[in-house]
Amino acid sequence: NMECIFLLETQHSDQRFRLQNVAMVSGTLHNSFVAFLRNGDVTTWGEISVPWETFANLGKATPLEVWTNENSVVALYRDERVVVWGMMGFMKTMFFEELCPGQVSSDLVKVVTTHCAFCFVFKNGVVRSWGSFSHGGGFQSSFNDCFADVFSNSRAFAGLTVQGQVFSWGDCTSGGSSLGDLYQTGVVVKLVATASCFAALNTSGECYLWGGC
Repeated sequence: NMECIFLLETQHSDQRFRLQNVAMVSGTLHNSFVAFLRNGDVTTWGEISVPWETFANLGKATPLEVWTNENSVVALYRDERVVVWGMMGFMKTMFFEELCPGQVSSDLVKVVTTHCAFCFVFKNGVVRSWGSFSHGGGFQSSFNDCFADVFSNSRAFAGLTVQGQVFSWGDCTSGGSSLGDLYQTGVVVKLVATASCFAALNTSGECYLWGGC
């Protein structure tokens, strides 16, 4: 049995509680946790705690992988489902929904996160982002742009296509763009990110920097 013991520190006292038969546990950037038990139950606590009844439609399954950002959780299941829940925006609106219906999970090869958005990268080179628009959510690539990889900083995404082109989207002060702009950087062979900017190295040995450098 995998057992987790958690210590909750409050202003007046420390509280401990124990979870047993834990298959997987993950945390967000804002002091929240989610535990997937071996019997398929899901337990959350902290800032994005969700009533357990909400997870009834998960079918008592343990996810293959879990990703988190500031206030949200994404779980990838074996049976073609990607489920996301947490809080969205300054009003911290609760949400719980299933993404990418009909998309087999094996086609999802990578998930990249900013503080308030997720980007899904698929085998066919298509990328889709979900979450806060100001942090890079709401972007979907065209089938003409086949992405080899996607990178992120705290508030923006940058994608590198198989042709060596670079697109970015998200917060403009962090190197993103509301339009998913194509950067004229030549043929890029390497793309890297810091907390608030991006750098692209092209085949001529030139390095381009943009964002909050």
